[in-house]
Amino acid sequence: MHSAHAFSRAARLRGSAGATALRRKAALILNDRRRARSRWRPRHPVRSPLRNVNHACPTCHRWLEEELKARVDTIQTPTFDMRNLAMDALVDSIADIEAAGKTDEQLAKPRDFQHRSQFYVDFIEAENSTGIHAPQEAARILAESIDFSQKCQVALRPAT
Repeated sequence: MHSAHAFSRAARLRGSAGATALRRKAALILNDRRRARSRWRPRHPVRSPLRNVNHACPTCHRWLEEELKARVDTIQTPTFDMRNLAMDALVDSIADIEAAGKTDEQLAKPRDFQHRSQFYVDFIEAENSTGIHAPQEAARILAESIDFSQKCQVALRPAT
């Protein structure tokens, strides 16, 4: 409605200096609306985009649905396995802290390592893509988590 009004007003003012400005403004409004309608908006609702691969992925990834799903599986399986290793290492470090029987002062360093490990695992869990867009970074973060869990367990050992 707004753009049609601008065009009709511009037609009435044809020949005046204001008409050119009105036509430009109306053209900009129409172009903005056309761009807004044609702009692709990815749909990533709470559920997985894999439930509707043909809608979520083909704008950026030009492969068949079966190939896209196979690629996702190839990337996500090792990341998921590594996440499980990090979670197991974290749970083991928590159990070791609880069983250590040391003072809070003695447990400060192991707890710091455990918290760092927990942060990295939580980051990957909250990111919620299982490494699909950055598998190397997800693997690096999970390796850091495992490293901190191991440092926690080493810090709990008696000094020799």
